[in-house]
Amino acid sequence: MRCAAFPVTAQGAALAVRLRAGLPDAVDIYLREGRGEAEGARYYARMEEAVAEAFARYDALVFIAAAGIAVRMIVPH
Repeated sequence: MRCAAFPVTAQGAALAVRLRAGLPDAVDIYLREGRGEAEGARYYARMEEAVAEAFARYDALVFIAAAGIAVRMIVPH
């Protein structure tokens, strides 16, 4: 199963890195430019566009964020 993780803070990015460490080769991390760093992360300017691309490519999207953010991002899909 392939997962895309979308943390919205630097602390969330650290959690996403821990998630990827536990599931090697299964988790890709998407970070907003300027919101932390993670080796091999994919960076985006607008979350809406990154989620739209990831929605079709991954089996699961993991939002390390408030539930309202996750709902607003996936509702169009």
